[in-house]
Amino acid sequence: MDKFNVTIIDFITYPITQTIMNYRRLCYFLFVLLLVGCTKEPKPTASFTVSNSTAAVGEIITFTNTSKDATSYSWDFGDGSSSVSENPTHAYSIVGTFNVELTAIGDGGTSTSSQSITITANMTGSWWWEFSLSGTLFNGPFELVEHGDGSLTGTFDFSDGSGFENIEPNSNITGDAVLIEVDHNPEYDLYMSFRGTANAGRDNMTGSIYINSTYIGSYTASKTTKKSTPVNTSDHIISALDSLLDVILKK
Repeated sequence: MDKFNVTIIDFITYPITQTIMNYRRLCYFLFVLLLVGCTKEPKPTASFTVSNSTAAVGEIITFTNTSKDATSYSWDFGDGSSSVSENPTHAYSIVGTFNVELTAIGDGGTSTSSQSITITANMTGSWWWEFSLSGTLFNGPFELVEHGDGSLTGTFDFSDGSGFENIEPNSNITGDAVLIEVDHNPEYDLYMSFRGTANAGRDNMTGSIYINSTYIGSYTASKTTKKSTPVNTSDHIISALDSLLDVILKK
């Protein structure tokens, strides 16, 4: 009889107990859903470093991305150029101050970071120089490269290719003062010096020409978009250079 009563009680209470358990499971399930729904992905934090915040025209700048919680990136270099690379490089073709902006994009949204880059002018490029001596016009190309310490390397020539030489190692720019020296031929002990001043835009210079230490005349030089192709001859003292020597001797 007792066994029968227990069975009846169990039979009556089981559905209630099961209902309570199911209700608890439902509540737990809803709680988990609510918790998951309230959990957000972290918002990206955009940041970056640059290899050089002050650079010369044409100098390559490296941008190192240090952003967090981002999956893609968009760069605006401030000069009309852009990139979607994670760690891009860029070279500016004009002088100025540019605002570089990085947008970091992730599941949690977007974030931006910006820095200013200052681009300065330099002497690197193709130049055309000229001066007049006793009614005779002399001219020709420079190919110059300015280095970080202000030293200049490159080549010099007359327009007819008669005086091609590498410029001397002591050629340099200090402030706006420019010195370009050319050793044409040690046999003749001939040294030509261009001593002058470059403008702020580094696309024009004016000054004086010396043969050894003797003043010869004034020169002007300007950058050109056309790169010269001088003829490197084995005999340097010919044509225009020879004519220059003749004019100097007559003078």
